[in-house]
Amino acid sequence: MALTKVGPGVIQDDAVGIANLGATGTASATTFLRGDNAWAAPIGGLAGAYTWRMESDYTGLGTTGTVLGNSVVWSLDDTAGAVSIGSTGSVTSGVFTFGATGLWKCDFYTSWTIGGSAPWDLVTLQTSANTGVAWTSRSQGAQAVHNGEYGSGTVSCLFDCENTTTHLFRVYRVSGSTDLDVIYQGDANINYTYVNFTKLGDT
Repeated sequence: MALTKVGPGVIQDDAVGIANLGATGTASATTFLRGDNAWAAPIGGLAGAYTWRMESDYTGLGTTGTVLGNSVVWSLDDTAGAVSIGSTGSVTSGVFTFGATGLWKCDFYTSWTIGGSAPWDLVTLQTSANTGVAWTSRSQGAQAVHNGEYGSGTVSCLFDCENTTTHLFRVYRVSGSTDLDVIYQGDANINYTYVNFTKLGDT
């Protein structure tokens, strides 16, 4: 018995005749017939991935909560070997837009130091679905920082960006010391404090 596709959703059985599968969608060289009887494009690689990094040091203001990097330049990683996939969105005063709608993984990394002695510094990944009118805290991380020492930390969250204008991301930080300021390190040529954005799928 031989089966031959003679049209979208239609196969011909040389022994029996023609059977109509009733498939939806459009058959083409770039689609396949899924298990739910619909023609669809195959799932490919990542649709979006890019890195924004701080180009210079950012000094926190003690227990005064601030948007991390709100007064320094953020730039896309352009060091040799770096790559960006898809649209990269933008950043203004430490507030990021997304390159496209979809399900995004947001990974924040930082290296920091301090000239005095502070008990800890806390960073919180926050997202907004209404153009920054309100912010939702998604993930937190804290680390002790001591006089003259260096530390590093990572905090991650997943976010469903349904609108690239209204749905935003930022890192909000506050220190456990009233008089000593943690310095988040930045550099234009290497990633010290940065955010990796990776699109995992459609919204």
